[in-house]
Amino acid sequence: MDILNKDQLLAMEDKCIQEQPPAAMAACPLKVECRSLCMAMKDGHFDAARAIYVKSVPLPHALAYLCRMPCTEACLRKDLGGAIQMRELEWAAMQYGKPQVRPLRPMRKIGKAAVIGSGPFGLTAASELAKKGFQVTLFEKEGELGGSLLQSDLPREALEADIKQVLSTGLEVRLNEEIQDPKALLDDYKVVVLAQGTVIEGTDPATLLTPIEGLLAGGPFDSLVEAIAAGKRAANTADRWVKKVSITAGREKEMDRTTRLFVETSYFQPEPPV
Repeated sequence: MDILNKDQLLAMEDKCIQEQPPAAMAACPLKVECRSLCMAMKDGHFDAARAIYVKSVPLPHALAYLCRMPCTEACLRKDLGGAIQMRELEWAAMQYGKPQVRPLRPMRKIGKAAVIGSGPFGLTAASELAKKGFQVTLFEKEGELGGSLLQSDLPREALEADIKQVLSTGLEVRLNEEIQDPKALLDDYKVVVLAQGTVIEGTDPATLLTPIEGLLAGGPFDSLVEAIAAGKRAANTADRWVKKVSITAGREKEMDRTTRLFVETSYFQPEPPV
């Protein structure tokens, strides 16, 4: 019997497409589990649908209202009557589903982190860092949180609901405080996330690490969902940076928007979006 070596086993495993995500899920920067969410909505399980959605989305009210739905271009039903309108399903899940109260477990603080700017990228990075055990300070030069979301047509109550969720992580907010030199904060904070849309040459678009040690930066972004996804990546990078582990290991597909999953659609009946 032939014994396969590690490389041969990995090559054979790579041929399996069973665990590949659906096309629409792969196209989503946040990898929302669209298949599970649709099944829950079909069965009228709004609580379950909401739980599936918020598991992947730190600003669920804002995204459910403003998402441009990159998933529609990848949805296999686009040629069978029309792509599934995930934004409408997600908004319904947020409106009719009950939030699950999950008290934050006490975590040993692993260091201080500063986030400059409270737009969607900054709010996401700050809340995700707090969940990972950082003592987070969020700096905002204006008198209220929200950044670019304040200029959108997002209902005020939806924005307030998301901000309330962010603040529930226990981070500190400092309004009306403009940071002129982000690098100077590195004297007091282990990591600093610059979330004001400032472009720093040499910044890695995936990890958001800049050439300055301990400083991360992102933006401007083409869409809300990309900004939120970048906020999650920044928090992941900062966590690894402080713990001195590999920044990139296991993240090879973090920005991959493709899938090898094959679905036979010839027997599907065309149906218009509901």
